[in-house]
Amino acid sequence: MYDMTRNKHIIHAFSEAKKCLLCYDPPCSKDCPANTNPGKFIRQLFFQNVKGSVRTIKNNNVLGLACGYLCPSEILCEKNCVLNNQEDSAQHIDIKYIQKEIMEYYYDNKFNAFDKQESVNQKKCAIIGGGPAGLACAFELAKNGHAVDIYEKKEELGGVLRYGVPENRYALKKLKAELDELKSLEITIFNNYDFKGDKKEIEAFLKKYRALFISVGLWKPKTLFDDASHYKDTNIFNSIDFLRRAKDSSLNADLIRNKNVTIIGGGSVAIDCATVAKDMGAKNSTIIYRRNFRQMPCERNEIFDALGQDIDVLWKTLPISYNFDNNNVQSLTLVQTELSGKQVTVKENATNWNFDADIVVEAVGNTASLEFNKILEKERDKTIFTGGDFSNGAGLIVHAIRDGKAAAHKMAEV
Repeated sequence: MYDMTRNKHIIHAFSEAKKCLLCYDPPCSKDCPANTNPGKFIRQLFFQNVKGSVRTIKNNNVLGLACGYLCPSEILCEKNCVLNNQEDSAQHIDIKYIQKEIMEYYYDNKFNAFDKQESVNQKKCAIIGGGPAGLACAFELAKNGHAVDIYEKKEELGGVLRYGVPENRYALKKLKAELDELKSLEITIFNNYDFKGDKKEIEAFLKKYRALFISVGLWKPKTLFDDASHYKDTNIFNSIDFLRRAKDSSLNADLIRNKNVTIIGGGSVAIDCATVAKDMGAKNSTIIYRRNFRQMPCERNEIFDALGQDIDVLWKTLPISYNFDNNNVQSLTLVQTELSGKQVTVKENATNWNFDADIVVEAVGNTASLEFNKILEKERDKTIFTGGDFSNGAGLIVHAIRDGKAAAHKMAEV
């Protein structure tokens, strides 16, 4: 039995786990898209089986630590915690916190958390895209004895976890710790590979590999306006470049410090951009969103945290033009909107006004740079499988992990 006083992470996690009612058929486990099985790992921790709880998480979720930091558990596993319906209970169990602390303990005290099976098939599988979906697929295949090659366009694996999530939400060293575990498996990584997805290339892949999983993500930013000149050598950033450059320190802090930074959008990425700007010393960090508070696609806790950091939000406000001076935006022309269900229209008799901005960040979504072609459609769900944001649009990390695992099980049967 583990001495529960030996490690600070286990002390904290165990304290929270003791609230669990140990449901026979835990509803929390049913609402984890990645099937991490919180009901099981909390029960194991409750009975002081610390290594067992680690193994449950790691065998089910290769990015267990990332999800412990980033998953919006309050709308997933925690939503169905039976303690929500107990009159004498303040709230549900903090499942994300327990998972995070268990994983922090694991990476402080590394041991073999999963058993790799012997090789079961000599012909490899290929993964295109090394983000959460691709990593989950590769891990699921490799731990079950299938050799895997990962092809990644960028210099390093991780996808949005490496190039999009701010350092203060999920530190790069934590991602590296999770990725290092792949080295113990039969996985070969090819970085800086630009997959075009044309007929000739796909046919070559299918000759070399028995199955292919494409999870290239969404890396082509949408723009607010069609005029391409707005985005060439100006002070307008897309969210991808802004967050990437802020994370790798290639963004000059003097561009942000004591400046008015305006972010357009209402999702989690817009919140990240706004908080990063504030952390870099922006005088004002303001989010402009065309809908109201209730319709913001970000999580509730994210917007409350942002407001707590003195980030301003202009709801029901729409930018209709940029006002330039010497190739740089000086202000945005804004107009008030009104809502009818999901439809957004300019408010009748609304008056335009100008809003000063030194830096503008557009966080209005991204699209895939790779398009489906005839061969992709023909072989889809036969020898070619897709998943993650590339297939389903912008989603959660746990949804990408779910897709990767599901694809791996199908590929193993090809």
